[in-house]
Amino acid sequence: MRFIFTDLPMPPSVNKAYVSVGHRRVKSAQLVTFNRQMDLWGLSHVKELRAVNEALKLAKIDLHLIFYFPVQKIYTKAGKAKQLDVSNRIKGIEDAFCRLIEIDDCNIFMVRATKRVGTCEKVYLELKEYQAHAV
Repeated sequence: MRFIFTDLPMPPSVNKAYVSVGHRRVKSAQLVTFNRQMDLWGLSHVKELRAVNEALKLAKIDLHLIFYFPVQKIYTKAGKAKQLDVSNRIKGIEDAFCRLIEIDDCNIFMVRATKRVGTCEKVYLELKEYQAHAV
C-alpha cells in the first residue's frame, strides 16, 4: 500500500535545528516551531496517519520526499544553483512524521529526496513498503 501526503510544512535545515546553550545542544526556535506545525498538520490528518500506522507498523519503509521551494530560493538571478541542500532537511521531516505515525524511524530502509521549484515551500511525502532487490 502506498500513502501520499502533499502539504507538509518545510523543516528547518539540520544546520539550524539545534543551538548551543552553555555546554548543551538544544532544539532551536525554528525546530520547535516546525514540530508545532507538524503537530497541527497531524491533527487534521488523524485518520490517514492511523491508516499508515496500521499498514506499515511492522514493515520496512521506503520514503520518498520532494521538497518544493520558490525559484528565487533555488537559483540566483543569473540562473546558477544556490546552496540549498535538501539532505539537510530529511532528518527533520523524517523524525516529525514518524512521531505522528508512531513508527520508529529505524524502520525506514530507503530514502529518496528531490528538490523542485514550486510556488511556496512545502514537502510532498510518499511512503510504502520497502521491496528489497537482490544484488
